[in-house]
Amino acid sequence: MLKRILPIFALLVLFASDLLSQTTYRMKDTTVEDCDGILTDSEALFVTGGLGYDRLENFEFSICPGTGATIYFTFSFLELEPGNDTIFFYDGPDTNSPLIISFTGSPVPIPGLITSTSGCLTVHFRSDGSLQKRGWISSWNTLAPLVTAPELNVSATEPPACDSLSFLIELDRNIHCDSLVSSNITFTGYNPPTVTNITKVGCANDSSQFARIWLNTPFVYNCEYVMNMNINIPDICDSVYNFDLKDTFNFVNCDLIANLNTTNDSLCFGDCATIEVTNSTSCNTYTYSWDNGLPATAGPHAVCPQVTTTYTVTVTESTTGKQFIDSVIIKILDTLDKTLDIFTNTSQAPQCNNRFFIVKFDKSIPCYFIDSAIFTLTSIAGTFNVTNAVKLNCTNGMLDSVRLRINPRFTQNCEYQLQFNLNFIDSCEGQISIFAEDTFSITDCPFVINTF
Repeated sequence: MLKRILPIFALLVLFASDLLSQTTYRMKDTTVEDCDGILTDSEALFVTGGLGYDRLENFEFSICPGTGATIYFTFSFLELEPGNDTIFFYDGPDTNSPLIISFTGSPVPIPGLITSTSGCLTVHFRSDGSLQKRGWISSWNTLAPLVTAPELNVSATEPPACDSLSFLIELDRNIHCDSLVSSNITFTGYNPPTVTNITKVGCANDSSQFARIWLNTPFVYNCEYVMNMNINIPDICDSVYNFDLKDTFNFVNCDLIANLNTTNDSLCFGDCATIEVTNSTSCNTYTYSWDNGLPATAGPHAVCPQVTTTYTVTVTESTTGKQFIDSVIIKILDTLDKTLDIFTNTSQAPQCNNRFFIVKFDKSIPCYFIDSAIFTLTSIAGTFNVTNAVKLNCTNGMLDSVRLRINPRFTQNCEYQLQFNLNFIDSCEGQISIFAEDTFSITDCPFVINTF
């Protein structure tokens, strides 16, 4: 028994590191996907002096790491019954695949490297019912197919869009879903957004070629951007390849971001204001066209209109032709004419026993000036109070007549004086006082003689 153990002791020492790092399988009917491993006969008893395999065995052991794999198989020990016990090797997933080679007995020297290029290697062992030998120890390793960089494209079905916070990306083939990491995606270009999350789309069996990118802010400029993705892709044997992927895309439909500003939108006659267009800085250049003969620049431009004027600018983006059009109205403030006349000879003139009459102005005045307190009615007939002033024909903030209510009513045929006294502060001229007066007579009251 010692004679059987000692000859292979050295082999065990030589392959000790491999035995520790690789999975060891005993011969049986199975398929494994390991890229490397150790395969022994079914019982592996030779180290204790026992027989290595049983009689009448008929096993298929298939090694299939994956498509494109090249498998290298080698023996470190091989002893079979000559002519009756045979081990076969097939370049494929089963014994229907092409036969590579077969061995029986105890070949000297030990068989060299056995190579399969189909992605699978099938080992078929068959023993008869007579003698058994000590079997074998073998191992395999795999050269995985080279992993090439996938092609990155923004998806044609849902590409990046102006003002959108997400879009789809597409790779030219499926990759592991875990290979897509949001922190490894950046954009270069003018004021680019950052990626906040990545959602795998259609991820089945940990594999997909689509993903949704989520942004912290949308794209808003008509500029060119480059998407940069750093990605780690393992091969079928878990060796990791690192790639830097890029895709370039342009925006041409984003609205222009601009503002038309003025220092004042209301001016006194003779004063000036400044108007200008402010654009968000961008990768583009712009042209400017004003409808009032102003220079074809963004400004600032000094304007001194003599009447209320509308200024319109058209901003055109050089690369896309997109336009921004805006207007501003600068109003010249009207100063109220300080010469004003009032008339009581109207369609509803003062009459005896009446509390109401209409007063007309020879010029329109702002409706908001009207208040009963600015009217005073005096007469030798007594004291009268104007208790209400109703605005008539107030159009566009201006009126030309009011209806006054007095207390007490008119009861005597006398002369009356109606005074209009308006005091206000004008934004252009300061303190303004306007005074107007009309005298009228009541002549339709009955004449009454009191007798005692």
